[in-house]
Amino acid sequence: MPNVEFTDQLLRRLDPAFFQQILSNSFALELRIPEVSGVRKQRQALLNMLLFEHPDRIKELNQVFEKVCLLCDSSGQDALEVVRRELLPDAAKDDFLSLPNQFYRSLWLYKYDQRLFAEALDKRQLRILRRNSRHCAGFETPRDIVIAEDHELLSFRRTMAKVLICPLDSIAAELFPRYDIDAPEQLDHYEIRLHYNLPPESAGRVEQQQLIPCDILLATSAFITYEPDNGALYVMAEDSQLWQQAAKAAVECVLGIEFTAQPLDVITYDYQKLADQTFQPRVAGLESVYGAKVTQLGVRGNKSSLLVNSPVSDRGDIHSPAIDLTQSSDFRFSGRPISRAAITIHLRGNDASEKNRTAVINLSGESRCSFRYSRESDKRVCQRFLELNGLMRRTGNELSDATNDG
Repeated sequence: MPNVEFTDQLLRRLDPAFFQQILSNSFALELRIPEVSGVRKQRQALLNMLLFEHPDRIKELNQVFEKVCLLCDSSGQDALEVVRRELLPDAAKDDFLSLPNQFYRSLWLYKYDQRLFAEALDKRQLRILRRNSRHCAGFETPRDIVIAEDHELLSFRRTMAKVLICPLDSIAAELFPRYDIDAPEQLDHYEIRLHYNLPPESAGRVEQQQLIPCDILLATSAFITYEPDNGALYVMAEDSQLWQQAAKAAVECVLGIEFTAQPLDVITYDYQKLADQTFQPRVAGLESVYGAKVTQLGVRGNKSSLLVNSPVSDRGDIHSPAIDLTQSSDFRFSGRPISRAAITIHLRGNDASEKNRTAVINLSGESRCSFRYSRESDKRVCQRFLELNGLMRRTGNELSDATNDG
């Protein structure tokens, strides 16, 4: 039986009539809605009809619908929102917002303009790489450099062709100005997209009862962003050997200045103060934030450790469950080395139709910090919360070995 995972996943979240319309308009597949009672039965019947009447199209559909589903997670939602704000005409924006959920919107964009759909996928990939420190390196550059939107990227492509040891026509590059999600008129950063072919992979195919060897070329992408307001330049690529060389090419060929290879300051986190019973989270001035709570603290001794959680729904602070857990009214976190912590931030919805939500800051070790959030703007709120409460400090550092290689 063909793999229908994403076709089934998508169909279970759509009205059968809408799904039928997409199949007709975007894939030239005409299916009638089965005359069965109940939406669930109609969906299953539609899937069965696809498998029975068009088995040769299932692979194509599943590949497209996998991409549609990718734009329905938190990174995909942020990417779609940027496309809606920046690239959709006003009339299309209204149509987009009128749809009931993210699965409708993602599929609608595929039908509306496949070029914008591909743009949203690229934006999603950029966000995922940016969130993962293993795929991202940052460098200090001068502030307030202006890049013309029609800047010629030929010298950048030539440099990267030498770095990657490949023909110039195997390198593609694009430059985009990106604007603040919350203030669309304000420039947030410039983005350079680099697309290139990976080394050929050996494969084979059968012809006339013989296995014929052949090579397969696959492309991948890297992203470079420059933030004029603070001079931060980030390279996001899965290949760490590319970080410094791509940064050098971008700085010298696009920004037009000398590359110093100065890494961004290392950020460490000082969260021992969370152990103090007098600590009260400060949220004044943080947009949309109406509260915050320390929901986890962990301490580690020489031979044992203790991890205490305090649910968001619990009116008490983190110290009450610690006393209850240890069965000691004298227990205090203060004076003990805190090995990990979590803080939950409460945010109001952007409008009346959007529910309130939470973002979580997880801290461990000296420099481990991760955010769990549903909107890209929530990440900035988390960062501002850490700064406001004195939980984050910046220190200079040498380039990591991975960045120095090559």
